[in-house]
Amino acid sequence: MALLIGEREPIKAQLLEAVSSIKTIGAKIDASLSKLEERGKKLFEEAAEFYARGDSTRATIYANEVAVIRRISKKLSMCRLALEVVETRIETVIESGNIAAVLQPAIEVIRSIKDEVGPIIPQAEAELASLSAALSEIMSSSLQNEIKSIESMFKTESAEEILGEIKKAVVEKGVQELPMPPETQVAEREAESV
Repeated sequence: MALLIGEREPIKAQLLEAVSSIKTIGAKIDASLSKLEERGKKLFEEAAEFYARGDSTRATIYANEVAVIRRISKKLSMCRLALEVVETRIETVIESGNIAAVLQPAIEVIRSIKDEVGPIIPQAEAELASLSAALSEIMSSSLQNEIKSIESMFKTESAEEILGEIKKAVVEKGVQELPMPPETQVAEREAESV
């Protein structure tokens, strides 16, 4: 993912791809929510039938399953909403260009969603991990480009020449300050004692 200074199109294309990926993951979450809702309704009806027949033990078992399904559904619904926030945030980045300030919170949300959704929808976990990595790379590339852009503002030809002189002086000073190798010191001491 090599980007040149000032090059925004590859980043924009990558961000659009991330939005597409978020929509795909969101569709998977929506499909899971629909299945859970259907299953919850079915189990609720069965619990009601058992209760009406006086079988409170089975009614309780089915009611507990309905409670589990509702907890999972609530968790998935919150993750779905968080994904919508991230999608909107990325679209804001595409429009405004303020990548670092906007993407970091989005990346953190995606990582959190991955931890929540992964055990429930395993195929979405890998996609969320990939999305998080891609957004991190986009942000990193963007920051590197901004740093290079700032550095290029300060580097002039005369500054480069002076830096060359400084490097040469530092190397010469370092060579002069290096201690003599032990063999040379022993030979000098022997020459002095003779």
